[in-house]
Amino acid sequence: GMEGLIRYPRHININFRKLDKATLAKILRHYRVDPPRPDLTQAELAIMVAKVFEATTVLENEVVNSVADKRCYAGADSNVSKKKLSQSSNREALDREPASAGEQVAARVKFNEDGSWILGNVLEYNPGTQRYLVQDEDEVNRVMQLAYDEVRRLDDSCANLRRGDGVLAVFPETTSFYRAVVVKTPKSPANEVVVKFEDDEDEAGRNPARRVPARFVLRRSDVEDSDDSDDED
Repeated sequence: GMEGLIRYPRHININFRKLDKATLAKILRHYRVDPPRPDLTQAELAIMVAKVFEATTVLENEVVNSVADKRCYAGADSNVSKKKLSQSSNREALDREPASAGEQVAARVKFNEDGSWILGNVLEYNPGTQRYLVQDEDEVNRVMQLAYDEVRRLDDSCANLRRGDGVLAVFPETTSFYRAVVVKTPKSPANEVVVKFEDDEDEAGRNPARRVPARFVLRRSDVEDSDDSDDED
């Protein structure tokens, strides 16, 4: 039965080969899979995790597609102009559907009191518990279990952004989101946003404008209002 373990599946975009044995074992436990024997090498474990991941992903995608077929045609005949709809409802549409396995997302982590957003990769979404298993993009051996609203899907469009909007954006050369302000309203098909980050002054006190890919920019109102509503508990 070891034949199947030899090759790493090619089209999987998460590299499990970088993970240490303890993390791989943790992921297998999460999927409730036992290694065939205790002395597997890290490389063999990585391939095993990738295979389980591949099998689970295929199942999830088939379920998602069958649901989507039923749902997509319901509201198609409303007379709202398409463009206007896409601008406001893009984020709502993204928030409504869970991210799929392998998708790059923004993940809210609590390494400190206030919690911060980082880039991560979805290993699994469990519709029953509405919880994600997410791998930290920077520290690949950190695998986190997160609630539905602690994950935000990334949006390649910047149609909803305007000059002056408060955003969270991934600082260049990092995988963390920081507070920033949009300094130019993006032109329509643009996939970059020009922002200035808070506390980003050089020695002369100048705050440089920086270009960030649109998918790495989240409107602050889309992520922070969820925090404020929790205060009533």
